[in-house]
Amino acid sequence: MSVKKKIIIIFIFGIILISLFVKIQSDNKLDAKVETIIYQLNHTENDVYKIHKINNNQALAFYTWGYPNQDHLGVIELKKQGLIWKFNKAVSNYIEYDEVKFSCNFSAFENVKLYQGKLSNKIDEVIVRTDDNRQFKAEVIESEHGDKMWYLILEDEPFEVATFVLKDSKGLIINELEVTIDLKW
Repeated sequence: MSVKKKIIIIFIFGIILISLFVKIQSDNKLDAKVETIIYQLNHTENDVYKIHKINNNQALAFYTWGYPNQDHLGVIELKKQGLIWKFNKAVSNYIEYDEVKFSCNFSAFENVKLYQGKLSNKIDEVIVRTDDNRQFKAEVIESEHGDKMWYLILEDEPFEVATFVLKDSKGLIINELEVTIDLKW
């Protein structure tokens, strides 16, 4: 192999390593940025569930906050400008559970519509059937403290009425709830 080919291979390998380093640094900065924003919002007793990257330039961070018996569910939208993640929007809702510990909130962000809520720890799967015959499987996530929440991100038309099928870890239906959702957020 010629010296010229070796130099080209080393150069390409170097570019790949630098790109990987920049991506890792950017992801680490996203986690730190979320923690900083929650602190600045003065949301006490918070618990970050997950940071969901919608694309390379937009992310949503899901968290709860508040003292016992005053739970709030929050979402922070972040946008990337260059290599820096910037706060764009935050939404927080007081959580009211029904008899099966299920809540549902709606929020609209720039390119997506978001449905989310808290769950009983007995619920492991949430299927959403809309009144216009669409069906979705929501993402169920668990916090470090064992609490659960769900979310569904849509890029198409939002729905106002849906049946939520709540299942346990064995796939058995715990409950089916018809929910009307306020889209005025």
